[in-house]
Amino acid sequence: MTKTFSYPKLTIRILLGMGLFIVGTGILFLLKPSMANSWGVGAMFIVVGGLNCGLAVWLSSRVIRVSHDAITCSDMFSSKSIAFDRITGVETVPRSNSSNVEHITVTDGQQTIMFTATILGYYELKRVLKERANPTAQIQGAAKLQVKLKKENRNVTWVALTFYTLLAGGFAGYNYVSANARIALYDNLRDAGQRTTGQITDWYISSGKSKTYILKYSFGIDGRSFDRASPVSKDRYNSTHKGEVVQVVYLLADPDSSTLVDSNGRELAESQKTSALVLGGIGVAISGYLWYKVIIGSKNTVAT
Repeated sequence: MTKTFSYPKLTIRILLGMGLFIVGTGILFLLKPSMANSWGVGAMFIVVGGLNCGLAVWLSSRVIRVSHDAITCSDMFSSKSIAFDRITGVETVPRSNSSNVEHITVTDGQQTIMFTATILGYYELKRVLKERANPTAQIQGAAKLQVKLKKENRNVTWVALTFYTLLAGGFAGYNYVSANARIALYDNLRDAGQRTTGQITDWYISSGKSKTYILKYSFGIDGRSFDRASPVSKDRYNSTHKGEVVQVVYLLADPDSSTLVDSNGRELAESQKTSALVLGGIGVAISGYLWYKVIIGSKNTVAT
């Protein structure tokens, strides 16, 4: 007598529905690029949705069959069959950092069949394997699993630590380079800038890590009008009024690069640069300590 196990139809329908919805959203973004500000976003949605639909179709075709002498796994791409008396390893892999769901791997040394706890009748299938598979294979599988889990946990730690190092370093580096570029621009405006007059057109407060007070202004050069914004101190911000005449400094070769004469932009950039160095230093110290602990721990594991 052959028993068949398959994945839940509800799960497959949900995956397929989500995939079609994501694909539809991507097509909408392509037809109206202004909704996503980029056709690339629409293309990404279509690819992700297509993969979701493909997974649903693949799961719908995946079936595990258990007969009196063998276990067989078939799907739309292949079919594998392993006789119970030829099984050399059975690994029951619990939920872990690298696997969100328990699964079982069966092998005869040449072929491997894997199925997850989401399959209908999983625990019955698990019991059948325990009863019919060679006990030695189960012991060997359990021993291999312990080694495999240790390696996976170590790999997850390495990946997480590498990601943290790159993230911390990248964030600090970006802020440092950005601040340096702004400082260089303000220095260039101070040393080589030309002065003219402009008018205040509007003002607003930018809220981020701290409040930044912004004045919007306009000025004209050779018949061209330029609208720009510049950070100022709180006192300067509170004393402004619309239409106020202000002093503007700009680069003759590039009038788009300008600032108010009484802007505090350079001080803000210096503060950002200092913060980037401090945060970068803290990130490097923490990362170095964690790398040290992981490397020492890895050596101790190998030694034992």
